[in-house]
Amino acid sequence: MKKNLLTTILAAMGLSSMASAAVGQEGLRVEPPCWWTGMETPLTLMLHAPGLSGAGVSVDSDGITVKAVHYAESPNYVFVDLEIADNLAPGEYTFTINYPDGKTETFAYSIGERREGSRDRVGFGSSDVVYLLMPDRFANGDKKNDSSPLTAEKGNRKLPGGRHGGDLQGIMDHLDYLADLGITAIWPTPITLDNEPTYSYHGYACADYYQIDPRYGSNELYRSLVAAAHEKGIKFIQDIVPNHSGTAHWWFNDLPFQDWIHQHPTFTRSNYAMSGHSDPHAAQTDIDACVTGWFDTSMPDMNLSNPYCLQYYIQLAVWWIEYADLDGIRVDTYPYTRKEDISAWTAGILNEFPNFTLVGECWFHNTQQIAYWEGCRTADGGFKTNADGYTSHLPMVMDFALTDAISEAFVQNENLGYDDGIKRVYGSVSLDFAYYNPYNLLTFITNHDMERPAIRFGTYKDSDETVLARMKNATTLLLTMRGVPQWYYGDEILMHGPEEMVGKGDAWWRTDFPGGWPGDKVNAFTSAGRTDLQNEMFDHTRTLMQWRKTSEAVTKGKLMHFMPFGDLVNAYVYFRYTPDFKDFVMVVINNGTESISLDWAHYAEIFDAAAAALGTDSFTATDILTGATVSRSTEPLDVPGMTSLVLQF
Repeated sequence: MKKNLLTTILAAMGLSSMASAAVGQEGLRVEPPCWWTGMETPLTLMLHAPGLSGAGVSVDSDGITVKAVHYAESPNYVFVDLEIADNLAPGEYTFTINYPDGKTETFAYSIGERREGSRDRVGFGSSDVVYLLMPDRFANGDKKNDSSPLTAEKGNRKLPGGRHGGDLQGIMDHLDYLADLGITAIWPTPITLDNEPTYSYHGYACADYYQIDPRYGSNELYRSLVAAAHEKGIKFIQDIVPNHSGTAHWWFNDLPFQDWIHQHPTFTRSNYAMSGHSDPHAAQTDIDACVTGWFDTSMPDMNLSNPYCLQYYIQLAVWWIEYADLDGIRVDTYPYTRKEDISAWTAGILNEFPNFTLVGECWFHNTQQIAYWEGCRTADGGFKTNADGYTSHLPMVMDFALTDAISEAFVQNENLGYDDGIKRVYGSVSLDFAYYNPYNLLTFITNHDMERPAIRFGTYKDSDETVLARMKNATTLLLTMRGVPQWYYGDEILMHGPEEMVGKGDAWWRTDFPGGWPGDKVNAFTSAGRTDLQNEMFDHTRTLMQWRKTSEAVTKGKLMHFMPFGDLVNAYVYFRYTPDFKDFVMVVINNGTESISLDWAHYAEIFDAAAAALGTDSFTATDILTGATVSRSTEPLDVPGMTSLVLQF
């Protein structure tokens, strides 16, 4: 970036050059930092050092070929295309840089042996429950790294938007808690270095894509954490942001190419008009404003139309999957990049790991717009393609429409209109025709960008039985509905922020988990440290999550739901079942305050199908929430107000 333009942009953002400049680098930087034999992804090394332009690059091995050396607009970069023979012996190889002035410099580069079966790794899916946590706010396992001499922002737990000290060791220390809860996958918000001077804890303004933030730990610790999670049957998902980096990224003051990021004469924010991608009537001006504007002042918008930039981002994702042995990637702000470019990025990762799972944040409020970004594999092995010919290659999308419906449904108990109350959920699910595979959607009650349900479902107090009842019903829905449920950390204990933070934004729902810090007065990781209501919520959640692991009807089966109507206008009844009905579950959610009576005859359609498959019309079930026995009979089934049943036949 030209110095005068940089100064102009920084001034427009109200930032100083010190606050946004990358840490000065002396010597040679090589990215990716290592590689492996047997990879499908073409390898292009990015070298950065003063005066590299015009330099040649050679290597001392017959098994490594320098196919081409490309020079950037900045004189301090070269991009080196390499070809690595499949039979190359793993080891450290010496590369030589021949500068135009005759000087030479060598560097060692490691080529490792690929993990056995790595290419065929299978990602996460409908059999999993994903636990979303913010590492800085979950648990502090190592107080020595709360601050780092390498980072601008220091630890200060007293600041609501500051660094509180949670880290990777804190996650590792509580893997048993997560396993006991029933979690089978962990998604932390970004853990790579975010070196913004303030508000860096969320991690979405990356300063080094190949380095774990030292306030969280090290690359080696991260790899150990993933391995430890795997030993307990828990998968690991990394949050990666290809749409934008941070202004503190090391390359920001010395871009390889002027179009490495999207630049404007003055700071220009995205118009957030993601609908333009799918809108057949959209003006190109509006689409361009969405994909080239910056997401925020500290988040330069990357230009994946630059082929070197695109290759860089494909490689870094592939590198982390192989290096850390990942099971999934969550992709932030997926539709804020030119749609052809983000599709090419996703396809590049799946070319290396065909069965891997990437889930995209496509934050729309209606089903059709979300479905546009679903690019999952089809029955013939290809990818879902839209009517306009576009495919995102994205295996999984997030069902924000269902989240909206849940938020509205569980606070509506009286004076219901035709589409109010629980019928909002029914209406959202009835639009599943828009998806190629609705059973492969990431579903959730809330996440790190939303108010916690304890807030949305009522003004939470420790004795608020209404909030507990609503949250239990919503939890039953989430963990028995089609899709891949994502759980937000702390909701299992009705966690909420301090009263003084009401209405003050993120700190109200990005709360420190009580007991995660040495000296905490309360330790909610233990039953003794939780209130009676919190234990009731925890037990309800744990029961469902642990049972869910055993239920093929829920994790692999089909869905049939019945429309809320008449006296049951605020009651939702649906069935999960395998095609042979050997696993058969009935879910009843009474969202009203009054008791209801269900007429078994109304559900004869599915019971008749089950009877034909099983050769019996006698059905007895166990309510997995209470252990009570329920038999289908001529007598109505009574369900108390604000209660749910999960009947396993």
